Order: sequence, then structure tokens, then C-alpha cells
Amino acid sequence: MSNVEISLIVLVCIIPIIALVVILPKLKKKKNSSAHLEPQVYEQSAEPTVEGKDEPNVLENPVEEKTYTSDDFKSYLENKKQTITKPSRKDNVSDFDLEDYEMFNRRHRQRSAFQPSSKSISEQFDDLTPEMKALIIAGVLDPKDYSKY
Repeated sequence: MSNVEISLIVLVCIIPIIALVVILPKLKKKKNSSAHLEPQVYEQSAEPTVEGKDEPNVLENPVEEKTYTSDDFKSYLENKKQTITKPSRKDNVSDFDLEDYEMFNRRHRQRSAFQPSSKSISEQFDDLTPEMKALIIAGVLDPKDYSKY
């Protein structure tokens, strides 16, 4: 190894150590400074109440927790059952002509039916791409008997 390579390896190893030496004291100062802070006490200010508003101020009762029972949700569930409807199937599509579709299928089947070619097997093999020839010669496309395995 040359001196340049050795010096690069040493620099790459030293960089994380230097970063730790520089960053860790700053992190410790932040942790120490946040640990010494006294908890802040917030005073609740009296908010003007709006006429017709019967809800209690949220800041006045922060500990109050609501407990729900199944009775609270019965009316909600009943309303949901009434609004949800099951999807219905369309039986007849007005703009779909079944006869045209069947004629198309018949025509397509006739075109794709097996048509014997006038070429011999050797001529067909010569017409293949080199990749397909390689696959055939390698036996990749041959049927496999997996019962041996």
C-alpha cells in the first residue's frame, strides 16, 4: 500500500473519534441544563364565557376523564345500520350487445386456431433467434420429471 492509501484509511478512522469528542460535550451540556430546569407552573387565567356555552373550561378540569359505555353508541350504531346499503348487481347492461361479442370471439378463435405451416422443422428452427436456439439446444424447454427429486 502506498502512503496515500494508508493516510486515507487513518483519516477515515479518526474522523468519527473527532466528531464524538466535539459533539458529546455539547450533548451532555444540553442534558444537564434540561435536568436542572424547574417544572413550570402555569396559572389558569379566567377566560370570558360565551353566552349559551354550557361546556366547562378545559383548563379548569384537566384530570376529568370520560368513560363511555355501550349505551352511548347504541343510537350511533342504529343510524349507521339504516344508512349503509348493500351494493346491488346490474343484471343487464343496456349498451352491451352480446351477439357482437360472440361473433368477435368466434372470429378470434378461428384466427388463433392451430394452422399447419408449410415450413419444415429445420426451416422453422433456422428462423428462430439465436437466444431461442440456445435454449432449445440446452434443453431448458424440455419437459422435466420432478418425481425424481
